[in-house]
Amino acid sequence: MKTGLITLVLAAGAAALYVAQSSPDQDYEPLALESVEPELYVPKAISGPIPAGYQVTELVVDGPCCTGCTGKLYNALLGVPGVEKASVLFDPEGTLAKALVPAGFDDAPLETSLTFEKYSVRSTAVEQRGADI
Repeated sequence: MKTGLITLVLAAGAAALYVAQSSPDQDYEPLALESVEPELYVPKAISGPIPAGYQVTELVVDGPCCTGCTGKLYNALLGVPGVEKASVLFDPEGTLAKALVPAGFDDAPLETSLTFEKYSVRSTAVEQRGADI
C-alpha cells in the first residue's frame, strides 16, 4: 500500500516537473501596485436641495460601457469652472450625468467636457431650485 502511494506521488511530481520544464518562458511581469489607480468614488446622485441661485443640469451621455467610465465623466464635469457638485449614474441605455451649476449657466462647456474618446452627449435638461435631487 505504501509503495503504491509513494510511486503515485513520485509519478505526479515527475509529470509536474516535465510540464514546468517544457513550457516556454513567460514574459509576464507582475503589475506594480504603484501603477494601479485607486478606485474613485463617484456619487450616483447630487444630494440635498438645490441652493438659491443654482440649477442642476442633467446630461444623457452615450458611449460608457462600464462603471469604470463613470470616473472619467465625473472628473470631466468637476473640471469645468463653475461646477459645484457632480454625479454620474451608469446605464447602458444612456448614462445620466448631473452638474450643480449657477443659474443660467451655459450648457456648452458641460457638453464639451463630456464629449471625448467614445462619449457623446445625447440630451440636456435643466432643473431649477426645488426638491432634493
